[in-house]
Parts: sequence; C-alpha cells; structure tokens
Amino acid sequence: MGRESAPRFLIRTVGSASLPIFRFCNERMPLLICPGRSPGQSGDMASKRELLEELLAPVVESLDCELWGIDYQTHGRNALLRIYIDAERGISVDDCEKVSRQVSAVMDVEDPISSKYTLEVSSPGMDRPLYKLEQYQRYIGAQVELRLRMPLDGQRKWRGLLAGVEGDEIVLRIDSENEYLLPIDSIEKANIVPQFEGGKK
Repeated sequence: MGRESAPRFLIRTVGSASLPIFRFCNERMPLLICPGRSPGQSGDMASKRELLEELLAPVVESLDCELWGIDYQTHGRNALLRIYIDAERGISVDDCEKVSRQVSAVMDVEDPISSKYTLEVSSPGMDRPLYKLEQYQRYIGAQVELRLRMPLDGQRKWRGLLAGVEGDEIVLRIDSENEYLLPIDSIEKANIVPQFEGGKK
C-alpha cells in the first residue's frame, strides 16, 4: 500500500534542553511514554494547537516535509506535544530527527509552552489521524474511527465508511441504510482504520 504500509518512526525529546531520544515504533506496538510525562486533557486546546501549527509548519516545510497535524495535551504541570509529519516519499528516522532538532530550537527561542513538556515527532502511520477537511477528502472510501465531542444517538465512538465531504461536514456511512453528516468541529478525534491483505484489521 505504498507509504501507508510503512512502519511508524518516532522521535522523542523531553524538555527544551534534552537531546532527542530515538525510538522505532512498529505499528503493532504502543508509543513509548517517558516516565513522568503522562499525557492528559485540559480545557480549550484549539487556540494553542493553532498557535503551534502557525509557528511550526514553516519549520517542517523547510525540511521538505508536510506538517500533517499536532496533538497538544496537558497533565498537571507537564505537557505532551506530538507532531505528525508526512511526505510523498515516506518518512524516515532521519526526517524525524531533523524535524525534532529544528522544532526544539524554535521552541527554545519562541517558548510557546511555559510548562515542562515532551516533544514527539512521528510519521502518521497506517492508522493516521485526520485533522482537516482536505485530509478527510483525501481518504474518502476509507474506514474511519471517530470520537465525537458530544454523544450522538447516545454514543461518542463511531466507526464506518468515510463516504464524502459536504461543506464543513463529513459523511459517515454506518451501513447500507444509515449515513450521518458530522460537522468537523463536532469530531474530537478521528483515525483511519488500517486495511490489511485478506480483510484482516
């Protein structure tokens, strides 16, 4: 499946002065979390993510990669900044290392996160997250898993076929008789469901 089937590479740095800690993450292995840096949830993170995207997108693009998305989470006095990068050629450990070093340097200068934080730089992987309408557009026809901000029909977690994009809404087909139009702002988290040879997931 081309770049979709490649293993995920992950670069981690802890704090602003540490050297990168390199990890190779197989798709079937969980991401490694450094001790004392457990991710969590806080209040409104949208503005912080937008600020970080505006700051870091030029850095990533200068290294011939695409900033696919950013996850920013806080837990107490600690924070987790996870950056997903992508490229048509695929993403290597070297790409993650270069981006990690450049991002760390910019973060040191701009200091957009005042608390202690862990930086991860990773390829999106086969179960890549989706953040923007144009990303959903690129994966029409794929199976997706969604978590909504508020329950719909009594549930927040949904899985189905990404059947289309209409305006600022996605079309999620649950079965042959049921489709839902979901505003992108109502989606808290979305991931592609990997499809393996022989239909195994």
